[in-house]
Amino acid sequence: MSWIQSIDNGLITAINFDGSTAYDFFWWTYTDGKTWALLAFMLLFYVCYCPIKSLPTIETRQRGMKSAFAQSPWKQVIITTLAFALVFLLCDQIPSSIIKPIVSRLRPSHNPDLVGQLSFVDGYMGGRFGFPSNHACNGFGCAMLITLLFRRWKTSVVAFLWAGGSCYSRMYLGVHYPTDILCGAVLGIIFALLVYSLYKKVGGKPDLYRHAEPWGIPIAYLLTVAVVLFVALSR
Repeated sequence: MSWIQSIDNGLITAINFDGSTAYDFFWWTYTDGKTWALLAFMLLFYVCYCPIKSLPTIETRQRGMKSAFAQSPWKQVIITTLAFALVFLLCDQIPSSIIKPIVSRLRPSHNPDLVGQLSFVDGYMGGRFGFPSNHACNGFGCAMLITLLFRRWKTSVVAFLWAGGSCYSRMYLGVHYPTDILCGAVLGIIFALLVYSLYKKVGGKPDLYRHAEPWGIPIAYLLTVAVVLFVALSR
């Protein structure tokens, strides 16, 4: 395993560098919890809006036949909201509460072999252990669930670009190795697949999202990036 650590050390010192103030604080804001909260709020709003917007289309296609959703429109909103909540819960708690304490891999910011080789924004160094990355797990878990629900390339591309940006931000800030990111991303995708399978078994209807307008998710992500850019340039 020493060769993996050696590669990780080389990659993290290349990705982490002393950038401009605006560049530093763009990625600092991008990875901040308040930014994720803003994005989650907009995504949740759109997830709740889609089934209600899709209802006339579903009823028209059924030509008078009543569906479970038509009888209880909020049931689908609740099921989908719980699906996203479960993905975030798994992606946040399993890495931080179970895997990190067991693996006990130091973050690059706490690795004594890298002292003096990394730059940190505002003194931020994260917690002691970093394997796997919670940000990567959450970002890719959310992006995968969005992909499974909407099946639109526009939503998938933007969701995975956001997740990729989040992963880069963690390495740029010097708090995660590339392998922390990779394993976190894979774990997030696995959690999303498991939750989606459960979502369908409890009565979730992904067809309601596949008929939705494709621009809602990209707009939510792009608005969040615009806010991040504004905050960074204001520093």
